[in-house]
Amino acid sequence: MSASKACENADSMNKSICLALVYKKLGRGAEAERLMAELQKEWGDDSAVLYAIVYCEWGDKARAPLDSLETALRLSSNPIWLT
Repeated sequence: MSASKACENADSMNKSICLALVYKKLGRGAEAERLMAELQKEWGDDSAVLYAIVYCEWGDKARAPLDSLETALRLSSNPIWLT
């Protein structure tokens, strides 16, 4: 099974994250960026740590720690993902 097919079979939350990762690896950067923009619009800052994971995987070191991780830390009263 191809990676994109596996993503298509995931639940709605994981599907978009998975496809954003796969599309970037396949050289379909515009589609990956579009998916991330849609996710951020739908989920807002509450999923900032997930955005950081995607940006790290993409190798986008500027956006991952500076934007997403700082937002996640600011919003989390008990950041269990830091322990």
